[in-house]
Amino acid sequence: MRKIFIVSTLVILFSAMLCAADETPGETPVNKEEGTAYVSSNYIEPLEGESLTVYFRVPSEGKTHIKIFTLSGDEICSETRYYRGPAEDYFNWYAKNENGKFVGRGIYFVLVRQGSWQVMKKFVVLK
Repeated sequence: MRKIFIVSTLVILFSAMLCAADETPGETPVNKEEGTAYVSSNYIEPLEGESLTVYFRVPSEGKTHIKIFTLSGDEICSETRYYRGPAEDYFNWYAKNENGKFVGRGIYFVLVRQGSWQVMKKFVVLK
């Protein structure tokens, strides 16, 4: 009985933590002054065909780096794009590493960086 209570309490706290950052469900605006980044969801289930979509607006011209990291800081995948001015774009991630294999469940981070401007968002991969 005690294990069930602890597990259910952790699930409720974790769910509240994920939802607390959202102004609207499913989209989390960040850093509105210079650029913006939104994630499509705070969690994904890749085996159900779900992917993470990161929508972003970069503030100026230049290289933009999009990287996915594990909780321990290991880089899972990355992509670099060049923009000729302020731009809006998106990046889809299907919970696969650079070798095309599914990653394990856990907490991950997506980093969108251009020059000194950067946004980092946290999300969970479920199996």
